[in-house]
Amino acid sequence: MLGKSAQGFPWGDMPFFLALARAGNPARAAADLGMDRTTMVRRLDKLEASLGRQLFDRVPGAYNLTPHGRTVFAAAERAEQELSAAGNPHLSRFPLGRVRISMSEQILSGFAHTFAEMAEKLPEILLELATTDRFVDLSRFEADVVLRLSRKPPSGLHAVDLGAVKFALYRPAGTPAPARFITRPGEEEVPGYVRDLLPGAQQVMSVDGMVSVCAMVRAGMGAGILPRFLGAHDPQLAEIGPIAVGPVFHLFAACLPEQRNLQRIRRVLAYLRKNMQPAESGPAASGSKAPEHRA
Repeated sequence: MLGKSAQGFPWGDMPFFLALARAGNPARAAADLGMDRTTMVRRLDKLEASLGRQLFDRVPGAYNLTPHGRTVFAAAERAEQELSAAGNPHLSRFPLGRVRISMSEQILSGFAHTFAEMAEKLPEILLELATTDRFVDLSRFEADVVLRLSRKPPSGLHAVDLGAVKFALYRPAGTPAPARFITRPGEEEVPGYVRDLLPGAQQVMSVDGMVSVCAMVRAGMGAGILPRFLGAHDPQLAEIGPIAVGPVFHLFAACLPEQRNLQRIRRVLAYLRKNMQPAESGPAASGSKAPEHRA
C-alpha cells in the first residue's frame, strides 16, 4: 500500500516529479522540461504541500528522494510505463523502458552469454550494463538492479539469491599443470590447498582482480584461482581442480523493495533467477529456482 498521500498523488504533476527524481537537481530537471529553476522549485513546494509529505531531501547541489518519495516514484514510474505501453506499444523499440544493471567486471565477463540471451528473450527492455567495483547507491537511482558477490543478502534491499559461487584452480588449455602460481595481493606464500593440487608450486606474480588473473593465466604466467562462472566458459582455460577458499560467497541480484513490482524489473529478476547460476559450468538447468530474501 502506498498510503493516503501517494494514492492521492496529483498525476498531472507526474512529468515534473519524474524529471526531478531522475535528474536529482532542479536546474537539470528544469532544463529537461524547458522551464526555469525557480518554477521547478515552486512546483515542488506546491506538490509537497498538497501531499502533506516531504518527497525530497534538499542537500547542497542535489535533491534526494526521501523514503516516501521513493515509494511515490516507483508508483509514478510504473504508471508512466504502463500508460505508455497501453497507448502505443510500437512507439518505442523498448516499450517497458530500460533496466540499468550494475556489476563487477568479472560478473559481466563470466555471464556475457546470459546477458546476450536475456537481451533476445526480453526485447521489450533495453538492458544497460555498467561495470564498477564501487558501491552503487540504488536509493539515488544510480542503477535499477545490482549484482553482488556477498556472504549474505544486501541489507535493506529486495534480493534474489542466485546461488553459491564455486572456485577452481585453472591453467592454460592444452598445457601441462604449471609449477608456478599467481597469488592475490598480500599473499606471500602458495596456500596449502593449492599445493594439494600443484605440489611444488612457487609464487610467480601477485595480481589484483579476477579478470586480470584470468588474463595472466591465459598468457601462460601460471595457474590461478577463478570463480567457475568465469573460468569454465573460457576455452583458453582448463580446470585443474576445485578449490574451497574461505567463507562461501553467493551471487545476489537486488533492487529497491518499492521497485520490485515494476514490470521491467520484475521480468529481469525473474530471468536472472532462472538462468544465472554461478555454481554451474554451463547454462542453468531448466526450471531451476533460487530463493528470495526480502529486506
